[in-house]
Amino acid sequence: MQKKILVGGGLGLLAVLSVAILLRPLRRESVGKEEASADPIKAVPVITEVVRAQDIHEIISGVGTVLAFHDVTVSSETSGKVVEVYAEVGDRVEKGDPLVQVDDELRRLAVGTAEAHLMLAEAAFQKAKRDLERSEGLFKTQDISQIELERARLAAKSAQANYLQAKVALKTAQRQLKDARIASPISGQVALRHVDLGTAVTPGSPIATIVAIERVKVRLGVSEHEVAKLAVGQKARVQVDAYPGKKFTGRVYTVGLKADMATRTFPVEVIVANKGPEVLKPGMIARVEIEAGILRNVIIVPRDVVMDDHGERFAYVVQGDSAEKRPLSLGSMFGDKVLVEKGLVPGDELIVQGQSNLKSGDRVKKRLEEFILRSSPERLSHSF
Repeated sequence: MQKKILVGGGLGLLAVLSVAILLRPLRRESVGKEEASADPIKAVPVITEVVRAQDIHEIISGVGTVLAFHDVTVSSETSGKVVEVYAEVGDRVEKGDPLVQVDDELRRLAVGTAEAHLMLAEAAFQKAKRDLERSEGLFKTQDISQIELERARLAAKSAQANYLQAKVALKTAQRQLKDARIASPISGQVALRHVDLGTAVTPGSPIATIVAIERVKVRLGVSEHEVAKLAVGQKARVQVDAYPGKKFTGRVYTVGLKADMATRTFPVEVIVANKGPEVLKPGMIARVEIEAGILRNVIIVPRDVVMDDHGERFAYVVQGDSAEKRPLSLGSMFGDKVLVEKGLVPGDELIVQGQSNLKSGDRVKKRLEEFILRSSPERLSHSF
């Protein structure tokens, strides 16, 4: 009896399960039809920004090297042994201050000899002039012949030539004596000293290197695209790792007319005032930002919203509830942003997130994040 009840119960359960299995596909199909009728095309979620025109400071940035405004290696113009050293590395010197003294004993003797020769030559010249004047008087009274007069004239000319030669010899000796005391041609600081006491020098031997760093130059190279935007006098900012957070101000001093053939860049120099406790030193590596001008009423967008399809640059904007593909003509790049010259207009809703899975005409569900302009023109930087 118990077995019959179990079998009957099992048959009943089997029947219920069979009906449920048969009805399940029908229920799925019914639910699918309901969902399809409610939302036939699923909208792609995106984030948008409103495109607006703005003014931006165009900043050209690069890395350069700090140079002394004047960098002079002083060389010897004479021969001899260094007997005095007047300046050490780091010393401040003014124009004309002595750096070293070369042995000048023989040169002093040469000056004395030249002075004596000049005195003798001058005396002989004065006597020859008096003799000529007397001979001219005697010739007028016919007391001497023409030949004797010519002899007097020749003697006077010879004495004059000897006198002039003696003057030149004295100046030469004095110059050689002066050259033995080697002086700085500029005001600045001693960066290097190439000789010591007792060093033998010859004409052309380097003595010391003098640098003037009250002002310094920062030299960098820019591309041909950037050089066309630079001009003498533009403002610049300079930073070095030695002084974190410190910004030195300067101006463009020179803009190269010819590219360096090795790097294909144009040399540009920025001049910076260099006074105070924190000074720029020659050889430092500097980061430079140059204000190349202001671009008025332009459109810039993040570079990552621009897509590429076999060289065609484009972005997506929202039109109604759909995505629209917009071909773009791009200009200069400013860090993580790029200038749009054609393809977008103020008021467009630019899709900035979610665009990677889109195609033109897809339905989108947007969340608007309006781009807020700053109160002053934005500063954007070229990098090269």
